[in-house]
Amino acid sequence: MAEHLILMAALIAAPAPKDTRREVDPPTGLWRIDRLEIDGETSPLKLSDRFLKFTDHTMNLVAHGFDVTACQVRCSSIGDELQIDMGVAGSSEFRKGIYRVDGDKLIICEAAEGMSRPTKFESSSKLKTTLWILRKVK
Repeated sequence: MAEHLILMAALIAAPAPKDTRREVDPPTGLWRIDRLEIDGETSPLKLSDRFLKFTDHTMNLVAHGFDVTACQVRCSSIGDELQIDMGVAGSSEFRKGIYRVDGDKLIICEAAEGMSRPTKFESSSKLKTTLWILRKVK
């Protein structure tokens, strides 16, 4: 009986397991850029012909039908939070971000290189964050 009480006390006193990071697949496909906010300012660029294309662990910026730039992408989750890290191939530096998919809408909030991962979906000059609002191309 005493052994059971000691075991139960140890289980109750033990710290709860922390949420562990697990790798998840990126939001694959072609996504049209509906809105882009950089450091709290809406981009003046015409975005109707600009897309992000996610394949495997790569993200390409597509403009005028051509892949303009490519970067490595790592997606993971910790609890309910989806995280995305983006960087130039071969580099150890990654821009840290969070994302969510809501139906055909993808929202990404990324920090400038070297800054902490954002905790909310907002663009701010103080936080040096960029907010991407994208729509899945059917």
